[in-house]
Formats: sequence, C-alpha cells, structure tokens
Amino acid sequence: MTLTAIACGSKKESPKEEAPKMLVLYYSQTGNTKVVAQEIANKLGADIEEITMIDPYDPDFQATIDRRKKDQEQGIIPSIHPVKADIANSPKRRAARLLTRRILPKNTF
Repeated sequence: MTLTAIACGSKKESPKEEAPKMLVLYYSQTGNTKVVAQEIANKLGADIEEITMIDPYDPDFQATIDRRKKDQEQGIIPSIHPVKADIANSPKRRAARLLTRRILPKNTF
C-alpha cells in the first residue's frame, strides 16, 4: 500500500506551530477497512477511532444487503454510538459534523 501526503504553501519560514492533531474515523464490518485505517493513522501519526453502529449489520453479506436496501427505501440512516474524540470543538468542526452525518452513504449497496 502506498500513502502520499502533499503539503502546499509558500517557501517562507514561518514560526513553528503545532500541527493540528488528525483523527481517522472508520467503519469496518469485516475488518478490511480497519486494517487500512490503522495503516493511514500510523503513516499520519493520527489518532484512530472506530465508528460503531447501535444496531450492527448481520455478518451474513446477503442479509446486510437486504437490510441496507430496506433502510434506503425507508430513508433510514443507521444510528451510531457517540464518537469519543472531541470533534465538536475542533477547528474543523463543520467538516467533522458533515462527516458524522454521512458515515454510511445512502448508496452504500
């Protein structure tokens, strides 16, 4: 796996500022996304936290697809447990709120 980080800015020396702490939030039903999220967090030196559903999907793939289709037809967005990280007071608060609302896109399946 290759991860690339790109920074843009001027070449002027600026006073050293502490970089904002990053957080990798992820949802993983099978564990594959967890492995990738851990790798990203390690490469970025970021904190990591798993998003967990209040009523998790069934481990059976077809049952998950059936439930997701039904939820989508009824406009149901799965509820998640509160995130432990303090994203409400972060400088990127607006982006964090948007992210937590869109954890599971409507067209996941």
